[in-house]
Amino acid sequence: MHSFSEIIDAFGGPGPFGEALAIPASHARTMKARGSIPPVYWPEVVEQAARRCIPGVSLELLAQILAGHRGRGDSVPVGTAELRQSVSKATSSHVEDSDGEQGAAASLKRRDAQT
Repeated sequence: MHSFSEIIDAFGGPGPFGEALAIPASHARTMKARGSIPPVYWPEVVEQAARRCIPGVSLELLAQILAGHRGRGDSVPVGTAELRQSVSKATSSHVEDSDGEQGAAASLKRRDAQT
């Protein structure tokens, strides 16, 4: 397997993948469409693959796939800090908050404070 989408397909597609991870099928479909499985799910993916006799799924494989994405310059944010960094790079706004933060980080901080 060379992609996160292939791993999801090995489970039988987004529906069975979602069931295996106890997440909504819509969330699994989004992972497949984005070609990304967030690292927070990796231990469960490995465990469920072993239970279903899906060979070759390991933390090492998942890390290699992620490293391959990044090596090609693809944007695969895996956590809040990386997501904020990706958003900051993608926007040119220069919003500044009371702490002096600028750009998307300030916008995200304000949005988070409102929710």
